[in-house]
Amino acid sequence: MFNSLRSRLWFTYALVIGVALGIVGIVFVLYFAKNPVQSLQARIRLQTAAETIFKRVSNIESIPLEQLQESIARADQAFDVRVLIYNQKTQLIIDSRQGEVPPLNLHIPLLRLKEGQQVSVLSKKDESGNGWLYLPKLIPNSMILVVATPQPAIGFWAALRSRGNDIFPTLRRAGLIALFFGLILAFWIAHWVSSPLQKMIQATKKISIGEYTDIPIEGPREVRSLANSFNEMAKKVRDSQQATRDFVANVSHDLKTPLTSIQGFAQALLDGTAGTPQAQKQAASVIFDEANHMHNMVLNLLDLARFDSG
Repeated sequence: MFNSLRSRLWFTYALVIGVALGIVGIVFVLYFAKNPVQSLQARIRLQTAAETIFKRVSNIESIPLEQLQESIARADQAFDVRVLIYNQKTQLIIDSRQGEVPPLNLHIPLLRLKEGQQVSVLSKKDESGNGWLYLPKLIPNSMILVVATPQPAIGFWAALRSRGNDIFPTLRRAGLIALFFGLILAFWIAHWVSSPLQKMIQATKKISIGEYTDIPIEGPREVRSLANSFNEMAKKVRDSQQATRDFVANVSHDLKTPLTSIQGFAQALLDGTAGTPQAQKQAASVIFDEANHMHNMVLNLLDLARFDSG
């Protein structure tokens, strides 16, 4: 199935595209698994609720405990947050959801609060392992207000359960579109690389039957370099064969002349045309000279053959 270079290139590019899309999909899902948008929204909502509740309980020392509990319960319902009141020793006094959810053993940065440093939203897990975001605020010369809200679900499977119906259709559509155009691009690249090589193969077959045609210089840089070298090789082979044909033709002509002379004078000796001793001597002299000429030519050919063979 993948015997040709084109099919192998196409399969390789398709595999790379598929793997890349898979990695992008996983990163995309993991990004949603961290739920940064919901986490940011929860922090903003927590800060807004903390500011409003802080204003309501700023005179906490003058509020009776029962009235304070009612006020905190109303704030819980109004802002959907958990409100906790601690004393200066970080001992819990009021929890708006006491008995409803597991207790929270929060870390209160008391020293930073007393120094007036800005404290950002913190996170902590309760005894059941559920995550909470909380923001502590120091009521001057009084107690510590803590506003908490459940931390948005963080985790791969939790994100899939909560956002899977939104994520997967979008991922599937985007993946199919990217795969479609990616495969088209992969097919074009495979054709771009393999087409010059196919032409080179055809040109090689033509050389074997004596046809010499230059192939176009196209494709990637390496393929263009190979095509250029191939054309130079084909030109040298063509020139070499042409030189061989010219050489054979010249040698044939040079051999034909002495052979004709030898044949003619030998015939004269045989049929008695050269009947006088002087004519016979002249015929023998011509035969001898032409034979020496042929001998020298054969020696030159042998030297040339040895030179070509290295």
